[in-house]
Amino acid sequence: MNIKVSKEHMRENLKHLLLQINQKGLSFFPLTRINAVSIYTADFYENYDYDIVLPRQREKLVNILKQFDFKQVSGRVITNKDKSVTFEFAKPNFTLGDDPAEKTARLLQARTENQSNSLVVITPTQALLIYLKQFYDPVKLELETNAPTPFIDEMSALLYEQPANLDKVREWLGPSQKDDLFVMLKLKLRQAQRQGIEDRREFKFRSLISERIELLEN
Repeated sequence: MNIKVSKEHMRENLKHLLLQINQKGLSFFPLTRINAVSIYTADFYENYDYDIVLPRQREKLVNILKQFDFKQVSGRVITNKDKSVTFEFAKPNFTLGDDPAEKTARLLQARTENQSNSLVVITPTQALLIYLKQFYDPVKLELETNAPTPFIDEMSALLYEQPANLDKVREWLGPSQKDDLFVMLKLKLRQAQRQGIEDRREFKFRSLISERIELLEN
């Protein structure tokens, strides 16, 4: 029997769940412009040439979600009983040095086209690459005008919360010819990331995740 779940119920389930996941010690940052969440754990490190959600990160998330009645229905899909919240992982690239967000961006596009409610789990580096490519024009407009800066604010908040591999971002952006945007933003993004790291060192870090959750589309 199919269970129909209202969008409002799904949103409230998701907001509550994201708060619970973060309280369990796994940084899970909701991205408001794409159907994705960025994952980060300080105890697991990413390879500089192969930026993916690591198996141990995925395992940690699965173990946490099991406490909330989630089930891993395949190697890359985790969902709850009423399917109001589903998390999905993209397949990794097969070649070292390739843009690590390419397959993720394709999965996000496919899920958007078929109106799926799946949330794709990605790394902060992948999130940054997708934002700078997919939202190149609005981000550039934010840089060139006095308009509000929701895209830049979200990227800065992400990097304060979760460090990304900024040294490789420009290189991976190169083939798309959108690396000029990163050059213009580089100082601001590095400052946000550095501030998050320094605040953690000095025990002054205040997570922004709760307020970002409240910004999820109503």
